[in-house]
Amino acid sequence: MKNLIHYRFTVENLFFKFIKKQIDLDELITGLCKVEAEHRYLNGLPKDDKGLWFKFGKHDTLATTILDIERTFMHDTKNNQEFLLECMELVCGLNPDNELQIFYS
Repeated sequence: MKNLIHYRFTVENLFFKFIKKQIDLDELITGLCKVEAEHRYLNGLPKDDKGLWFKFGKHDTLATTILDIERTFMHDTKNNQEFLLECMELVCGLNPDNELQIFYS
């Protein structure tokens, strides 16, 4: 599986704008879905159950999908929302240990 590093700036920018409340959840999800659609289009991939997922640093053991992000901010507890916001903040920083990784599968 290849880290789709060329999408990192766009995704981190969306996360940053969401953290700073420059965009709302709908705009965040729409932006992430556009990145996913672009990847599918450029690579001739069908629209199926595969999609983008994220790792928030090299120590992250989860595979956070766009749907996971949406569900967390719409339905999860405040603690889970705060944790995900912290993860987003970490990857927007300069520490290489917290580099955002983006995959498609």
